[in-house]
Amino acid sequence: MKINPSVIVEKLNEYGIGILDNHAVENNQHVFFCKEFILMFYKEDNILGVAFQATMKPDNAGQTILILQEIKDINIEIMEPFILSAENKLISGEDAFKLIEKTTKEEAVISYKSEEMYAHILNSVDGYKC
Repeated sequence: MKINPSVIVEKLNEYGIGILDNHAVENNQHVFFCKEFILMFYKEDNILGVAFQATMKPDNAGQTILILQEIKDINIEIMEPFILSAENKLISGEDAFKLIEKTTKEEAVISYKSEEMYAHILNSVDGYKC
């Protein structure tokens, strides 16, 4: 039995999962963009590909899969995780996790330098006398 993409929309809406955008890509494909994942529906085979953001919590990903499995006659395939770079480029797979690690390290260094600067100012600058 062929599934209509509107069934996917109804299921996501039932659980309060917002759809940012959705549209047909080709005659046989439909894509759904959600906050933390992308769904690619292949109508001909009733296959629903799910690509999660690499930063999504595993329990949220699992819950999403359980919700999607409620759709009858659909086959779910997990695709590579992804993340958007600062330049809005889609990075997927292992490269997505490397980008997250690099960004986290850079943010930690910036935070450390900022804390050190504040500590230096507090320890070396004379304040106003009241």
